[in-house]
Amino acid sequence: MKNSFLFSKISLGLVLISISLVGWKVNGSLLFVALLLLGLIKFLGALIYVLTGKVPFGNYRNVIFILFLGAVVGFIVFDLPSIYLFKIWVYQADIPNPFSNFLIYSVQALGWGVFLIVFYDSYKLIHLTLDRNFHTIGPVSHYKTLSEKTFSFLGFLGVFIFLFSIALAITGLRYTWWPPTLAALGTWFILENIEFRKNGKTLLFSTSKGHIAPLLSIFIGSIGLGLIFEYFNIISPKQHWIYYGLPFQNLHIAGVPLFLLFSWVWMYIIFLSIYGIIYKKDNLWK
Repeated sequence: MKNSFLFSKISLGLVLISISLVGWKVNGSLLFVALLLLGLIKFLGALIYVLTGKVPFGNYRNVIFILFLGAVVGFIVFDLPSIYLFKIWVYQADIPNPFSNFLIYSVQALGWGVFLIVFYDSYKLIHLTLDRNFHTIGPVSHYKTLSEKTFSFLGFLGVFIFLFSIALAITGLRYTWWPPTLAALGTWFILENIEFRKNGKTLLFSTSKGHIAPLLSIFIGSIGLGLIFEYFNIISPKQHWIYYGLPFQNLHIAGVPLFLLFSWVWMYIIFLSIYGIIYKKDNLWK
């Protein structure tokens, strides 16, 4: 009974993914984007259950909290600065920008929460697969005191880099990706310091100890998901979001700039780091 139920969930996920990709390409409706996210959640969640015997997030209460957490993070960390300060992307078609119609935007911002679930599920699945072969490579450090000093420095450095990126934008350096890339780097350093102080483990700390599976999982997931969503947004009759000032556009995969694909890494890292700070019992970086 359990095997047939899992098979049905995996099959349903694949069917939803297939229908959504065809519909997105042909029709361009935002409904098919939502359907794709739902299909990915069904598919990835079922595979994680096969490998671990556990349902991601445990219960619906946690799922609802994750949805709202992702919406808040997406609004404050990504949409507000990217649209109004750095001016590197805008929404169009069926997605309003935050202050053009905040009521509709606030509902659709839950899509950021769905992305957080997909980021987590895809990271977890890839990590489970890679961890057996790439768990520890390189020297292992046992000097926690040095690490505490290092992460305190990273926190201060992150604040400086973040403020510097804002200063660049305020003084007129907009419609270019270098200030927001610096802002993302600064935000990551700040989160690394907070996360290390809360639970003693972070992505950077894990990587420094030779555990490369988490970092590899983020890169693989970022390229895979980024390619799907950016490619279909490009070829769709309706482009729901557009970018400004992308560098190195001559370097691309299927028309999707490589720089844009690698920028998905920042979304993965920031979303998962914030999740790790709140859910410290879920050891993401082991």
